[in-house]
Amino acid sequence: LTATGTNQATALQLTAAINQVTTTASGTGVKLYASPGAGSWQVVYNGGANDLLVYPQTSGTINGLAANAGMLLATKTACIYYAASTTAWIGILSN
Repeated sequence: LTATGTNQATALQLTAAINQVTTTASGTGVKLYASPGAGSWQVVYNGGANDLLVYPQTSGTINGLAANAGMLLATKTACIYYAASTTAWIGILSN
């Protein structure tokens, strides 16, 4: 996949459970499921050359960040995003 956009509204909308992003221009990102149910999950791997911004759905949060804020995912890193509720994601990073 190729990351797009420079904010939550223009980031690439992810639809699959497992996602490998191979192209990440500086400042680009992806967005998790648009309507997650509690217990939903998505895996995102950043195989690109730059950090990847991972955004929640509109009004959502990741790891207690502000609503709609993107989480930086470093290069060559994966994260499992687990929907604790319909608005709150928990990100579990790989090492």
